[in-house]
Amino acid sequence: MKIDYYKKKTYKRPYRQFDITEILRQIQDGTYQNEVEKVRKAKTQEEKDTAKYEASGFTFSGTFKERRSDSLIQHSGLVAIDIDGLNERVREEKERLEQNPYTFSVFRSISNTDLRVLVKVPDGLDAHTHKLYYNATGKFLKVESDSQGQDISRYTNVTYDPKLYFL
Repeated sequence: MKIDYYKKKTYKRPYRQFDITEILRQIQDGTYQNEVEKVRKAKTQEEKDTAKYEASGFTFSGTFKERRSDSLIQHSGLVAIDIDGLNERVREEKERLEQNPYTFSVFRSISNTDLRVLVKVPDGLDAHTHKLYYNATGKFLKVESDSQGQDISRYTNVTYDPKLYFL
């Protein structure tokens, strides 16, 4: 399962491709910890937003010529569900999702108050079918997912979670 890595959110062309297992190990071992700490230690919302905007990231659902849904090269076989606004419930929700047999991986977001859940889906989906799987997966997992996350080319910031769950 290959995904794209981008040096900055403003960059539309991927810097390189990674295998998903390598990225999950990097999230777990702190490869991106410096970028993440800028967000987590920000004193104001403006500082946090700037740090998130400048952080590198991934397109978990595939590889692209450019980060646009009509530039998909290959779907990764993953749907990445964003669960925002959990705050103090993030730990409880993460533990619940870890028990679901369809959860491939779950980890804290760059802000540390939200989650990203990766679920395996059939390889080779197009943008429209990806949206259908995204919505169905969110309902199946019983989560309030971010509707913007259904975009197949959705950018997800790097993060750090030493307790990342991975099948």
